[in-house]
Amino acid sequence: MISFWTLEYSGTEKSFQDWGFTDAVLSLKSQARSTFSVRVPGVSNLITNPPIPFEGQVIIRRNRAAGGGGFSGGEIVFKGRQVTDRRAATQAPGQTLVFADAWYDLENTVFQQEWKYKHLALAPTVGWFSRLVLFQAYDTVTWMGTTYNPGQLIPTGLQLKLIIDFARTQCGVNLQAGTIDIPWQMGFYPVRAAMCSSAIQICLKPVPDAVTWIDYTTTPPTFNCRQRANLSDLTLPYADGATHQSSDITPRPDLQVPVVGLQYQKTNNVSGTVWTDFFTDQYPVGASLLQPRALVCPIDLRGAKETRVSVTVTSAELDPTSLTWWKLKKQELNAPTLLALTLVDGSVKVTAEDGSDLTSTWASTIPYEHLKGEVCSWMEDGLGNPIVSQRVTISAKFTYEEYDPNNRKLHVVDATNPHSLSVRVKLTNSAPPSEIYSAVEFSDPGETAPAGLAQYIYTSLAQLQHEGRHVITERSADGSSAVSTIIGPRYRLNLTGGDASWTAMKAVIQQVHIDFFRGRTEVAFGPAKHLAPGDLEELLQLWRFRLVYDNPALRTDGNVSSNVAQLGGDTMAENTTHANVQPSLHSTTYDQTDETGGTTFVQHDAKAEKVLLNRQDDSGTAITAAGSVTMTLSHAEQQAVALQRIHYTDAQDGSAKRAIVLHGPPQSDDDHAHDGAQDLWIGGGNVKFFQVDTVYADYYKCYELVGGGLAGTATYVAKPYELRHAITSELIEGSAVGYSYAARTDNADGSRTATDGSTTQVEIVIPVWQTPALNPGPSYPTGRNYKTIVVAVQAGTGLTGGDGNPISWLDVNVDGRAWCQIA
Repeated sequence: MISFWTLEYSGTEKSFQDWGFTDAVLSLKSQARSTFSVRVPGVSNLITNPPIPFEGQVIIRRNRAAGGGGFSGGEIVFKGRQVTDRRAATQAPGQTLVFADAWYDLENTVFQQEWKYKHLALAPTVGWFSRLVLFQAYDTVTWMGTTYNPGQLIPTGLQLKLIIDFARTQCGVNLQAGTIDIPWQMGFYPVRAAMCSSAIQICLKPVPDAVTWIDYTTTPPTFNCRQRANLSDLTLPYADGATHQSSDITPRPDLQVPVVGLQYQKTNNVSGTVWTDFFTDQYPVGASLLQPRALVCPIDLRGAKETRVSVTVTSAELDPTSLTWWKLKKQELNAPTLLALTLVDGSVKVTAEDGSDLTSTWASTIPYEHLKGEVCSWMEDGLGNPIVSQRVTISAKFTYEEYDPNNRKLHVVDATNPHSLSVRVKLTNSAPPSEIYSAVEFSDPGETAPAGLAQYIYTSLAQLQHEGRHVITERSADGSSAVSTIIGPRYRLNLTGGDASWTAMKAVIQQVHIDFFRGRTEVAFGPAKHLAPGDLEELLQLWRFRLVYDNPALRTDGNVSSNVAQLGGDTMAENTTHANVQPSLHSTTYDQTDETGGTTFVQHDAKAEKVLLNRQDDSGTAITAAGSVTMTLSHAEQQAVALQRIHYTDAQDGSAKRAIVLHGPPQSDDDHAHDGAQDLWIGGGNVKFFQVDTVYADYYKCYELVGGGLAGTATYVAKPYELRHAITSELIEGSAVGYSYAARTDNADGSRTATDGSTTQVEIVIPVWQTPALNPGPSYPTGRNYKTIVVAVQAGTGLTGGDGNPISWLDVNVDGRAWCQIA
């Protein structure tokens, strides 16, 4: 049966012949791009007119059986992309078409890691960045039975897996992680803008015996990485004269070092104290690092950094029932004129700012007065209890007596009306006199040297390595070229039939070149390419240009600083306030300089409900000549006395006036009696009834009607103005009329003669006034009233009565009396 080489692209599988391919060559490499190339005869330019487009994905198989319109059987030889480069094309008429495996994608994909970044107090945001911290866990991850938390150091093998996972899941690279057994522990390794392939090579630089290969038979292809000790053995004859031949097999004892020493230096800074730690990881222990060919490398580690803050909190014992404490807070309580100061029992009260009552609890929770220093949330006492500080108002009531320099009692504050004082302070549970509290503001323990790294390197170099080339040329039974087995870096090579040491040399295969159409396999084996002959320069350079970040935790939490402890809160403050003074006796004095002299004395006596204003001599005796003012609450007779406006008639001139006076609400006073010395009688506006006793020219002599009889004292009441004899002339309708008056036997008022010069008439006032002298009939109020009763108002009249006093009552003439002609 005829077998075929086939190539599948975009779901279409055709034989090499149908594609126009020939001369298939497979080059397999460790830690590098592996390629598959074919010749395409007759195509002049594979760049502009390729049968497979650039970066087209292909699958190459061999030994396929054709049938039923398709292919079956055989094996997958290669998976990759078309990556032909004009610069690599030969000058032959048929050009070479090159395919590269997934390492090509790793070479062209920038490796990025997740970072948390944040602005000020905003929540962190996750993003991908090409700033790398190799060998650091970002998320919680489990590998080979061990769980690693964010920020922790991870093994080299796990880092390799994470690189492959990133390329596949985030960038679409057709590759998955397979067997990776590199348990080495490295330190954090920051690097910028590295391709995935470069990141893998950085991880493997300190692993001199590690090889990588891709298994194309899986979907997707599988990336593997193993050390020399874990590879499968492949034993071939050194030379059989026909198929196998080897050359340039050279032992490399120059790579076997007597000792590996990694000299770590770590500069630490803890709260301003700086020191440097030096320590060496070496293997074998005790071997001299000064001998020739010793592998000695200095490595700088990020040192520990720690910033601490400390705060001293000062406090004092507190007894708010102590007068000594109150006198410190309220200086006025220290006045020498303040005597008999007493704190009222049970009056102390402690109130929080929110109004809650702490009187019964403060002594057990915050028993000390906070004097100085911040109290922060991170502070604790020796038992782990948080230190707190709380603003409160402490109030209490006091009684006392206050005197002036002349020993006159000015104030009396007694228990019936005590003086309330309050003080605003902070209370704390930080014990007096002072406590120092400290905490870590920023802490970075720095890097820890990888455990056992020197031994890892020594062990990987200890076994003698051989390098060289081995060529296999095969023919099939019919004499045509053939390749029976595809050899790759997954094996370690042993050769028989040559030097005895070669049978177990376990040489690491670094590269294999297979020419399928010529049946030729060329194997290159030996140490990794970065282990140059005679030295380990490349291995040492891993740490030579290593960047050391101050805070690699920035990647996993987005914080530049840990901010474990913070300061800047408000400091202790005291704001003392008190209520208004409430003495029961409060006096104010002023020394006068006028001729009267003495001291003006103003006293408020709450207990006696009295206000007093007078002048006193030096002995405290009132100076009577200076007058005095006394206002007592009892004089208000249980009435609400207030300033109000009153209207009245001036008794002097009868004019209407108004004034603001202090008085209570109007009350009835039917008995018209003077009830006490404090009564004030205002005439203006008062109305009274009088019985006329005697009629005079301009007024009457009357007696006031009181209750059921007459008052015992006479009152003089002025006549209405038009009825007075004082009128001697007046102008009536343009004519001047003169008046003269004469007595009349049966008329108490007499008569008036009026003349205008041509006419004369005699007039009397009617109704006539009935007086006891003219009409001895019954008196008021019994029987028929023969006596004249007038209604009078209190007003200024400008007249003087028979007693020589001004007349303050005016007849309002309710009977309508008027002059009437009789002759």
